[in-house]
Amino acid sequence: MYIWFIISLLGMCLMVPIHFLSVEHLKLQKKYGKNKGTKIGDILGLISGWGFFMFWFGVWLSPQPRFIIPVLENFVFVIPILNLSISLMHIIISIPFIVIGAWFGIGSVKETSLKVAETHRTEKIVSSGLYSRIRHPQ
Repeated sequence: MYIWFIISLLGMCLMVPIHFLSVEHLKLQKKYGKNKGTKIGDILGLISGWGFFMFWFGVWLSPQPRFIIPVLENFVFVIPILNLSISLMHIIISIPFIVIGAWFGIGSVKETSLKVAETHRTEKIVSSGLYSRIRHPQ
C-alpha cells in the first residue's frame, strides 16, 4: 500500500551520498585526473539532482491513506493511469507548498544556470563583497 512512498523515501536517502560525491570536485580530479574527474563529477551531479527531484516528486504523489483530513474527504481526485486517488483537501493543502517549492527551485536554477544546478560546479563566482566589508571595515 505504501510501496511508492517507501521507494521514494529510500531513493531520496540514496541520492544524498551521490550528491556529496558529486561536489567533491578536487578529490575526483586528484583521483581520476582533471578531465575524467570533472566528467565523473558532472555525471554524479546529474544523477543526484534529477534523482532527488524525481523521488521528491514521488513522495508528494504517493498515496498515504492513513492520513486523512476529515474535511471534504468524499471528494477525490483520481489519476487512472497510476491508479491513484487523492483527497481534494490534500491537494488544496499541498498546492501552496508545491508552488512555493517550484518558485524557489526555478528561481535558483535561473539565477545559477541549469548547467551549474546539474553539475554543482560554477563557471565563475560572483560575490557581493559583503564578506570583505565585514573582514576589512573602512
